[in-house]
Amino acid sequence: MQSGVDSELKFLTRKHKFDDVVSTVELARKSRFENISLDLMIGLQNQTFDSLEESIEKCISLNPEHISSYMLKVEENTPFFKKNLDLPDDDIVSDMYLFLCEKLTKEGYFHYEISNFSKKNKQSKHNLIYWNCDEYLGLGPGAHSFLNNKRYYFPNDINYFLNNDKI
Repeated sequence: MQSGVDSELKFLTRKHKFDDVVSTVELARKSRFENISLDLMIGLQNQTFDSLEESIEKCISLNPEHISSYMLKVEENTPFFKKNLDLPDDDIVSDMYLFLCEKLTKEGYFHYEISNFSKKNKQSKHNLIYWNCDEYLGLGPGAHSFLNNKRYYFPNDINYFLNNDKI
């Protein structure tokens, strides 16, 4: 989802609109998905507390079991970096984050990890593996693993993965 405001989705270069999110969630429910997660982003150019509240309310109206929220971080050598964006300062983004946390908590979402909120017993098992430092095995190009207290990864190169007999 990322935003319930079409102009913010356009800023993020998303091809979908909020109506597409609604249709997708409805289709997922009809297909018997029982645990849906949506993402919300904060700290966008021209985002206001009103537009953030609109996104939160639209997200909640879809009744997802899980919501992740991320602050926009612009990295060097990315298309956003090259645009020299006018993003809100850290204090405003921090206030937006606290606003979002308060709104989601009031709506019955449990804030169980820095970026994640869920209904009762609907926490992301995937996310909790990392937060709890549990072991995981990743297979394929670019995959990461954590086994026996050591981190491993495969280079993000299909030819290396297919042709290396040491894997």
